[in-house]
Amino acid sequence: MQATDAFGFNDRAEMVVNQWQACGVNAQLSIVDRTLLYQRKDANEHDVHTWGASAGPEIFLDPRAFLPVTGESAYGIAWYQWYINPSGAGALAQPEEPPAAVKEQMALYDQILSSGDQAKQNELMHQILDIARDQFYIIGISSEPAGYGIVRNNFHNVPTSMPGSWQYPTPAPSQPEQYWISQ
Repeated sequence: MQATDAFGFNDRAEMVVNQWQACGVNAQLSIVDRTLLYQRKDANEHDVHTWGASAGPEIFLDPRAFLPVTGESAYGIAWYQWYINPSGAGALAQPEEPPAAVKEQMALYDQILSSGDQAKQNELMHQILDIARDQFYIIGISSEPAGYGIVRNNFHNVPTSMPGSWQYPTPAPSQPEQYWISQ
């Protein structure tokens, strides 16, 4: 398993490797720089690595954990290359035609992207998630704890709640230029 110190993954990865070793899995931890991790991943030269996964509404923007339609997926890089560039011209990793289940997910995701109907998008995403559950691409080890923010009583025009997501991107859409401080 490769880990990079983004978001404190090293400690979590070490804990997982220790647990897997205790169960008889020959897991080894290699802590690498994020640049090297991405070079290996993009060239399809790694087995597994740790990273976070999306949940909730942001899954439509970043479905990396459930189907490989983005270069951010930690698995199926050759399948992703096939999705975006079947000929492989100029690709870091040679494309590989994915199995039928993955191709079905890709077709469903294309329908999501071309639909403006939220109910239809939700229905299609449920189908994608059902396939991902059966294919078991990733091993989820924990849920992310709820985030928090601290605001003083003299700090005004701050929303009472705010999504904590890089896709949002927090706090930009809450218009921090309109926050103000009273004396």
